[in-house]
Amino acid sequence: MRKKNATMQALFTSVLSLLLCVSMLVGTTFAWFTDSVDSGMNTIAAGNLDIELLADGEKVDTNTKLFADVKLWEPGVVVYENLQIANVGTLALKYQMSLNFGGENNLNGNKLSDVLQVAIIDKIDTNATRQEVLAAVEDAKNVGTLQNFNLAGALEAGESTAEQTVVIFWEPGENDNWYNANNGQKTSDGKPLYIEFGVNLIATQQMSEEDSFGPDYDGATPWVTVENNDWFFSAIAEDPDETEFTISSAEDLAGLMALVNGTATAPVTTFAVGSENVVQESFAGKTITLSSDIDLAGHVWTPIGNWDNAFEGTFDGQGHTISNLYVNAPEGEGVGLFGVVANAEIKNVTVNNVNVTGYSMVSAIAGAAYPAVISNCHVTGSIKLVSEWAYVGGIAGYCYYGTQVDKCSTVATNGMGLIKSETRNAVGGITAWLLEGDHKVTNCEVKNLDLVGWTNVGAITGFVHYSNTINGCSVENVNLTKTREGGNPGIGLIAGGYSYSASKAITLSNNTVKNATLNGNHIAYSTYNELYGSEYGGSLNANFTLTNNTTENVTNNLVEVAVIKDAASLKAALANGGSNYILTQDVVVANNETITIANGTSVVIDLNGYKISGTADKSGNEELFLVKGDLTLKNGSLDYSTTNNQGWNAMITIFDVTAGGELTLEEVTASVAGSDMNFIVHLNNWGSATLNVNNCDFTAPYVAVRAFNSGKDMNNVTIKNTAFHGGRMFWVHNYTAEGKGDATLNLDIYGNRNTTDNAKPVRFGFNNELYFNIDGVQLVTATTLPEVMAAAKNGNVIIDAQGANLGDFSYDGTFGNGTVLKNAKFTYVYGASVDGVATFENCEFVSDHSYSANFSDGSYTGKVIFNNCYFDGWNSFGTTITSVEMNNCTFETVIGPYSLLRFYQNAVLNNCVIKDSFDGIDTNMTGTVIELNNCTGIEGKIYNNTDGGVVKVGTWIVDGVELTDVPAW
Repeated sequence: MRKKNATMQALFTSVLSLLLCVSMLVGTTFAWFTDSVDSGMNTIAAGNLDIELLADGEKVDTNTKLFADVKLWEPGVVVYENLQIANVGTLALKYQMSLNFGGENNLNGNKLSDVLQVAIIDKIDTNATRQEVLAAVEDAKNVGTLQNFNLAGALEAGESTAEQTVVIFWEPGENDNWYNANNGQKTSDGKPLYIEFGVNLIATQQMSEEDSFGPDYDGATPWVTVENNDWFFSAIAEDPDETEFTISSAEDLAGLMALVNGTATAPVTTFAVGSENVVQESFAGKTITLSSDIDLAGHVWTPIGNWDNAFEGTFDGQGHTISNLYVNAPEGEGVGLFGVVANAEIKNVTVNNVNVTGYSMVSAIAGAAYPAVISNCHVTGSIKLVSEWAYVGGIAGYCYYGTQVDKCSTVATNGMGLIKSETRNAVGGITAWLLEGDHKVTNCEVKNLDLVGWTNVGAITGFVHYSNTINGCSVENVNLTKTREGGNPGIGLIAGGYSYSASKAITLSNNTVKNATLNGNHIAYSTYNELYGSEYGGSLNANFTLTNNTTENVTNNLVEVAVIKDAASLKAALANGGSNYILTQDVVVANNETITIANGTSVVIDLNGYKISGTADKSGNEELFLVKGDLTLKNGSLDYSTTNNQGWNAMITIFDVTAGGELTLEEVTASVAGSDMNFIVHLNNWGSATLNVNNCDFTAPYVAVRAFNSGKDMNNVTIKNTAFHGGRMFWVHNYTAEGKGDATLNLDIYGNRNTTDNAKPVRFGFNNELYFNIDGVQLVTATTLPEVMAAAKNGNVIIDAQGANLGDFSYDGTFGNGTVLKNAKFTYVYGASVDGVATFENCEFVSDHSYSANFSDGSYTGKVIFNNCYFDGWNSFGTTITSVEMNNCTFETVIGPYSLLRFYQNAVLNNCVIKDSFDGIDTNMTGTVIELNNCTGIEGKIYNNTDGGVVKVGTWIVDGVELTDVPAW
């Protein structure tokens, strides 16, 4: 901060209007009823939203003059207020405090708002000196202009903020004499240089209270800043025929929205005495002028105009900027700063930083134009415009009956902007859809955008009808992506698609495109042009007047996709190879027919939601596809069945992968039925075979995937995120049989679901069986302690003891990382070692003489987890155990002489039961944290241990609350 003194030739006066506006948003959700209702024994009570502002502890109202200590603004002035915000209602709320500006004049273009600054600092003492305040301001991080003043946060019911000091000051500078009315200089209005501002505090509900579906019912509560329409009613009170109106604030803009949408309430004096009147004003024949920049602060905005009440006037932004527009209306049609406009004019305004979501007809400026003249309007900063269905454009969405757009731009200046249609069509940088009716888009600019849509994606407009004109526009640094798999090309550098008329041409002239990329694919049944995409319906007609359109550095990644519509075209695709195939209808393969993917051939087919099916009735091994090359199928379904039960010595399978073949299935539903041995995929390994399955759904009564080994290596079997219905998920057949154990297999199975809850969904081997769980972890049955510890040593194993009593454990080995021991009983455990993480499920630890569970051997370190376990006796976890987690466990003393649960490390107990016969829980290590959640029987059972008279102090947290007084043993 600069600390210069300036010599002033004269002081000048200022008028400071400082009235506080404390406002609350009134909404329509359940929580904002205004009464209570009794029904039987139930009471439905209304919540209320109520916020207060305090200055030095005193409640502020509209009669309070803040910052009143200053009478004349001059360099060096410092004025402050100690302010506090209090939630005195019953609903949790969000708040924002800003300065509310009235008017301001200037002296040779210089305004007080140019030099006055504001800072927020910790509360200062009322006896603080000027130097102390300025020193605090010097260190403050949030120093800015009056326009940028913003204090936002959230408060629960009954909660208050800490007091903070708001400082407004004029730091002396080199150019202070510019603000000095000397030598006969005059201000813009002949008055002394002044600025008018007050404090504006706004509150709205936040996501805190819950209903039957959670706390998000008020998550999209509209934050309409205080609606001020005095500018309208005061003007028409003086002249009912007034047609010129000026607005200057977010409150005024919200007032315009309310007037147009028919939600504004007129003052009683305006109409009949004793009544209030809801007013709707289309502003047809009237002009709204914006006199200053506006910041909407990212709060949810309601568009101006809708299908019942369109805006029909003129809006002149006079070059000003409206910042931080946020609209969240995923079911809204006609969404933007303006929603629906009809015979309207919008001009000379910039919208900076936009985040707008709607269902249809979405834009930053006007969602739907019926029609409109839009000129010198610009969208800048961070840009995100999303339509859940269709019709999204930078300046206007859906345009009817001759809309004119001139000298407008959509230019992201903060990274790449996004304009996107989630599920349907028409995406454009300026407009989404130009219907018939002599529309014109002229002299517009699009830059730094990603434009994404199902189809009809264009840099200037998504779709253009006949008789329309696009002239003198420029496009630079854009990526256009068509997401529809197939269909018309529907993507173009200027327009994504067009509609044909033999007598009415479309004019594209003097447009330039530089640095653009086209992405997507299309079915080759219609014409395509890089500038204007393809015709609606895919016919071969085109009627364009094309003049002086230029392109530079354009990358066209648009791929032509071949159609598969029957078994013949399916076989041709598999024979020819390539990646650009799409089904356009279900395909039925002839009975007993097998389609082969030859060795060296690679094919990718998008099933496009359709099905390939086949049948077999011969005796013997039958398959629908014999995969010797590489085959990828995605996004569809397959079905194969037989009418002749093949029996144990034969099989049917949809895919038989062999001889170096590779099969990839992505988001495929497949079912096979009708034979004792039926598979979705059979890896017939006479050479390496590879399988990749992701996000699929398989139904097979026997085994979904079988790998059959002949002594050769098999590479890379990956099955993930897939559901299995019927029999076993995966079977590696014969891999270790007949001396062929030297064959290798890379098996990666995880994230899957077996709906039949098969205890052993993965079978490995034949003569010597091994089993794995659904994520590829080995399953072992072990009923003696030596068997258990041999299996547990290397980890990554699930051991089922099947309820066996394993007896005494005393330094007999280590539970390796990833070991899970289930359904075991111990009579004595001492010195157990854990290397990594070990889990015990449904186990019992019972001792009649000493430790029931003692994990303390120093050979390794690790974490131990107990789920649904039972403990009777002394239980202790030494310092080699890094942490302990216990879930749904029970502790009591029935047969043992001791009963204790002692921790030397951090521990968490969830939903555990401490019975009366159990002595208690303690910690024997200073600094431990013991957390108990939803545990019962713990009262009087928690202690800090002592050692030689020294208390080993730990932190105890019960249901999120720290205990402050824990007794020692």
